[in-house]
Amino acid sequence: DDVAAHTDALAIAPFFGVRTGSTADQARVAAMSLDQLMAELETVSLPAARDLAVQHKAVADAYGIPLMAYAAGQNLVGTGPAAVDPAINALFDAANRDARMGGLYDRFLADWFDAGGDLLAHFVNCEGMSRYGRFGALTALDQPRSEAPKYDALMRFAESYRADRLRELPVLMVIANRDFYYQEYADPRFELEAAGFTVEVDDDRVERVAG
Repeated sequence: DDVAAHTDALAIAPFFGVRTGSTADQARVAAMSLDQLMAELETVSLPAARDLAVQHKAVADAYGIPLMAYAAGQNLVGTGPAAVDPAINALFDAANRDARMGGLYDRFLADWFDAGGDLLAHFVNCEGMSRYGRFGALTALDQPRSEAPKYDALMRFAESYRADRLRELPVLMVIANRDFYYQEYADPRFELEAAGFTVEVDDDRVERVAG
């Protein structure tokens, strides 16, 4: 019965986007300009995400546990018939390439931590854009940071004073051998370390599997 005693954290998924599920929502979003979409994300979607964090922080505090985000970020993806709406997909692609998305991420991250949120996991590091979503901070592993507004905002945040709140928590990377790296492992590790994070490499996975 004492669930709180066995709970380490309250984890939620604070995303921000626009609704496209109903016929009316689909028609409204399809008719938007890029400027209109970015304005709605700033004035409606981000405040809603902050309210979600505040509400759940109160619950977490009541039980003396931290509030974490197991997945977070923008959520511009069509649902139902809107998933194959060419106007909506083009609009959402453009929004994720727009430099203003970096500013939205700046506010999103600031709001999360100002509301008392703890560890936040952005969903996802690298993924190409499609009708199934534009979740990647990068669309390719070699994408220049100057062309990736979400990634740039995340890295600026990690490099800022706010990252001090997280540096007590080490980042654990699990690879087969500490002397063997694919570039996909090495580059994120070096960037995390450059931002001041401690990275621990677990190199005994092979032994555990063999045992």
